[in-house]
Amino acid sequence: MKIGIIGWGSLIWDQRELKTKGDWLKNGPVIPIEFCRLSTDGRITLVINQDFKLVPTLIIESFYETLEEAIYDLTLREQTNDVNNIGHYNYSTESFHSRDRNAFVKEILQQYKTDFDALIWSDFGVRFKDNGLGDLSVVNIIKHIESLDQNMKEKAIEYIIKTPNQVQTTFRPFLEAHFKN
Repeated sequence: MKIGIIGWGSLIWDQRELKTKGDWLKNGPVIPIEFCRLSTDGRITLVINQDFKLVPTLIIESFYETLEEAIYDLTLREQTNDVNNIGHYNYSTESFHSRDRNAFVKEILQQYKTDFDALIWSDFGVRFKDNGLGDLSVVNIIKHIESLDQNMKEKAIEYIIKTPNQVQTTFRPFLEAHFKN
């Protein structure tokens, strides 16, 4: 089985121990993504949510040939013990897993033309307002990042700046303009 890993954020430039074949291809599915998840290290990371702008993603082949192994490998890279944080779609069986709020992703992937037999992706939820950061907005993201200590702030800015160019979310141009000084 040929399995593709969909990426749009730090996975592209920081694979860590993720085992893959070949290079990242710029023809991944077009999925709604935005900077809207407070990560444990203070960065605001990109996640899927149907309320956001559709953006092109990237894709790379997993080293593994079974869905279970590829999913496990991605859970290790994402430092999560919960396999529910990894979405997947198998083209031959139409087996699909994603968070309830992301059920629309199945339709996107069914229409996506690919030679992969299955696709997997990081499927974390939006986590912003619930963490006391206020409503999700460019102003509140900037306010949060500016409040971080210097080391964490640099990592948060790096995440925004290093995001692949094709991932042009609604918030990204404003965040880049503020932090590219």
